Amino acid sequence: PPRESCPPAGDMAPAQGHDSERSAPRPTGLGLATVLGTLASLSGVALTATAGWLIVQASTHPPVLTLMVAIVGVRAFGLARPVLRYAERLRSHNTVLGMLARRRVEVYEALVPLVPGRTGRRRGDLLASLVDDVDAELDAALRVRMPVRSAAAALAAARADAEQCKALAGAVSDMQVHARTGHLEPYLRADQTFHRVLLEASGNEMFAALVDVVAEVLSGRTQHGMMPARPNPEAVALHDDVARAVRLGDVALAQALMTSIIDEAADALASGR
Repeated sequence: PPRESCPPAGDMAPAQGHDSERSAPRPTGLGLATVLGTLASLSGVALTATAGWLIVQASTHPPVLTLMVAIVGVRAFGLARPVLRYAERLRSHNTVLGMLARRRVEVYEALVPLVPGRTGRRRGDLLASLVDDVDAELDAALRVRMPVRSAAAALAAARADAEQCKALAGAVSDMQVHARTGHLEPYLRADQTFHRVLLEASGNEMFAALVDVVAEVLSGRTQHGMMPARPNPEAVALHDDVARAVRLGDVALAQALMTSIIDEAADALASGR
């Protein structure tokens, strides 16, 4: 049966303290890398389409001037795709490697008081395990959250039904309550619910299968003491904005806002907040 679309924005009350006129934050860090990657992919699609059209039209031997726009387009898209892809990789890896350097320093500073007696006999294995854990934690930010959550937000804005919109709004409301009280465990559960609904609302089976992976990534930040005593109000407001964009069916805004959430989390990890 056809899916029931989300209700109009006026049918659902806005969250308390929400500024309805808040504009989408400017993407930086991993958010900017996501935008660059999207543009690189779109350039590849445009290159394929334009080149195919050009080949078909050229076979009819028209006046060359009628093909000039397509010729310039093929050249432009052919140059833009590798340049944008390079910029995306440079930006994302620069951000994550900076996070990695800071996290390793923090881990080793925590280990110094334990050396040599309290780390056991197999200290080499312990250090190797810690390095692997830090690498895996930050690799998840680069290879799981950045591409998956942004794409899921865009798809959810296009496909979410009324019940999923209400579930997103409910999760955001719970996050706002627990952020004010500083209860991190209930806040984590609400955050996990938000991302679970978002992934499932995307209608993509692969994204829906990653619910447990994303939940584990989110819980790791809380369990390893990388969450502040009170969650960042800006991050909570961004979740509210994403839920609103999904309800309005604004694909571009939902994706831009989700990249801002990813960037906020990346900055928090990098600074140890």
